[in-house]
Amino acid sequence: WLIGVAFMAAWLAWRQWLFQRGLGTLQPIDPQARLWRAESTLGLPALVGLWRPRIVLPVDVEQRYSGVQQELLKLHEQEHLRRGDMPANALVAGLRAVFWFNPLLHYAASRFRHDQELACDARVAATRPDALSAYAEAMVKAGTPSPGVPLGCHWGDTHPLKERIMQ
Repeated sequence: WLIGVAFMAAWLAWRQWLFQRGLGTLQPIDPQARLWRAESTLGLPALVGLWRPRIVLPVDVEQRYSGVQQELLKLHEQEHLRRGDMPANALVAGLRAVFWFNPLLHYAASRFRHDQELACDARVAATRPDALSAYAEAMVKAGTPSPGVPLGCHWGDTHPLKERIMQ
């Protein structure tokens, strides 16, 4: 059991490290607002970091997204920050390591992440009902698959993009 715990913890840490390394050097956009720009686009935008969470935007954020869409992206990621999704994801990663042998926990973890995304989408939709089509367009633009990073909240998760847009 302990070997399984160590292996799962190492695997989750390795996936987190790979994702963060893939971002490249982060450039501050607005450190007060926790906004940073990556050198990459994969899996972004995302909220990254447990101790000092940062909203990381893709390198091409100004070219890919309109001004309204950029605002909506930021609202979505700020909602993850406000809700405390990063510590919750860390807790789930810890549970996955301890209960590595339980396939239902791994499934529940993916559903938990899915629900986080839907909750943030609902909040953005309630905050900006005038911009729902722009929000849907931004989700389609950001909907590229990304590696399932254990301690991150990002738009390219494994949940169906179609369901998010329909919501």
